[in-house]
Amino acid sequence: RQIAERARAIAWAAALAADPRTLYLDTETTGFDAMAEVVDIAVIGASGEVLFESLVRPDSPIPADATAIHGIRNFDVATAPRWPDLHPVLCSLLDGRSIVVYNAPFDRRLLIQTSARHGLTLPANLALLKGASIVGVFWGDFARREPGRAMSDLVQLFQWLREGKLRPEVSKTYPLE
Repeated sequence: RQIAERARAIAWAAALAADPRTLYLDTETTGFDAMAEVVDIAVIGASGEVLFESLVRPDSPIPADATAIHGIRNFDVATAPRWPDLHPVLCSLLDGRSIVVYNAPFDRRLLIQTSARHGLTLPANLALLKGASIVGVFWGDFARREPGRAMSDLVQLFQWLREGKLRPEVSKTYPLE
């Protein structure tokens, strides 16, 4: 049974990775609690192109412990758009697409939480991949410090996915609502 489940998960992930409409999403936030908000969001297309990337000005200050994780300071988001300004663009981009997220339960909660804070909702038809095989990589910080290398690595990663050299394991999917 476990082998069959694993095979189904691999087939699902392979199909997702092969779909040119699949998107890859990452966020940075003000923290982990019920009041935390998104302060940075990026959406990457299946071929590795950046489709959307923006800092987000939160309603509350970014705590020092959050800044220590991702490096985003209150000063950095002072003139950034607020979530309601980005929401329509994101909804249009995400609607009807499959979305792969490294830490899906966390990002799902924060996207819903940030939207709800402003009386907004997100498209519900999003497939999420939890716990990709790339463990221990803090992508946001790496991409900020070495953007050229990060993009090159991302292009290589997508090439390996297309060639079938990477086979992400999917243990569960989560609804967005």
